[in-house]
Amino acid sequence: MGTYNVRWWVPHHKDTNTRPLFPCRFWPDTRKRRADDREPAYIPVRPDKVKQALAENNTIIWPSYEVPLAEIRIAGPFDFTTERVGLRGPKRQAVSERFRIDEIYWSQLEKNAPQFNLDVSHIRITHSISST
Repeated sequence: MGTYNVRWWVPHHKDTNTRPLFPCRFWPDTRKRRADDREPAYIPVRPDKVKQALAENNTIIWPSYEVPLAEIRIAGPFDFTTERVGLRGPKRQAVSERFRIDEIYWSQLEKNAPQFNLDVSHIRITHSISST
């Protein structure tokens, strides 16, 4: 019962163009306040630098919201994982990517989604954005 204060994480801004949701890295949903009253613009801030960025720049915010636990089921808490991925770069070396959600949580989401009438069919489909 009660509420839970959450801060949102979003798929990494570069991963969303080339990967399905499932293997994306996740970064804080940090925003930059605008001088006018328009919606704050997304500004990517590395997860390991977010605390410092918020302390040093008062125009950067990481909004938090109260979620009513009795009405909305949320996943978590969980720790992000680090995964070794493919051969990249000129030396064709494997790289480690931090701040990924472990496969077990995605599988649990897919298994439990039908009982909550959630459509999660998109989490393993790449939605590339073409540049025009």
